[in-house]
Amino acid sequence: MIDKDHHGGQYKAMPPASRTAKTERPGTIAIRVALCGLIGDFAMRMFVGMILGALILGIGVYMHDSMATSSVASGQTAQERRTIVNWDVAQNSWEALKVRTKEDWNRLTAQVKS
Repeated sequence: MIDKDHHGGQYKAMPPASRTAKTERPGTIAIRVALCGLIGDFAMRMFVGMILGALILGIGVYMHDSMATSSVASGQTAQERRTIVNWDVAQNSWEALKVRTKEDWNRLTAQVKS
């Protein structure tokens, strides 16, 4: 038996009655499946929202800093503005993260092989 949500999508198939616990009331499994589906959807949407928010923030900061240091924007009427991010430090941190990730990956794969 497959339970449907209010949007027309389908949840996971319910287990047969022979595999359910004898102490559970009828319909309890359906409620559990429905709650897992709703919580899973919410968690996934939140995760995707956080990733998109971080990307939009990064693009916005990059655009701001690009315009602040642009030769076109530094005419006679341009004001002295500082960048939000020190991109040299960010590049060094990114390189260090890549090196550490590569070392950790090599260490992990070596442990798996042995």
